[in-house]
Amino acid sequence: MRQFVVALFLMLYAPLIAVTACAERFIIEEHINLYLCQNYSNYNETTTLLFKARAKVLNEYIATKIKDKQLQDKTFEIQLYDGILSLPHLELTQGAKGYFVSLSGFPSLEKLRIIIDYFSMPNWHSFSAESNATETIDVVIDNFLWIC
Repeated sequence: MRQFVVALFLMLYAPLIAVTACAERFIIEEHINLYLCQNYSNYNETTTLLFKARAKVLNEYIATKIKDKQLQDKTFEIQLYDGILSLPHLELTQGAKGYFVSLSGFPSLEKLRIIIDYFSMPNWHSFSAESNATETIDVVIDNFLWIC
């Protein structure tokens, strides 16, 4: 009976358990905390440097939006996962202390700004989308933009 319960647990919850197979980088600015998860096998420090620069630009962009009262004074928590490690997905939500974004792939600065702008819309609501392995994160974000 015990083996059956263990087997049942593994069958039901194994897809939900993820092992971190990535080089993790944390980029922290005043208004944004960026978590970058790159696959070990194709790790590139240039990507980390690129997102450090993007975080600085986004931090200034967010500060301006807060100053203009378009956003609440909360921190953005953005998690970016290497597209090799996860299916294309985009999740947007907010809590009392921050705005939360999780997505696969490494989006452009423009797409990250669009996501930040979404939180300033009056008809804002939580958003979550996943796609199959044949779609890219660009398709998921484009579908998201279509409903905005």
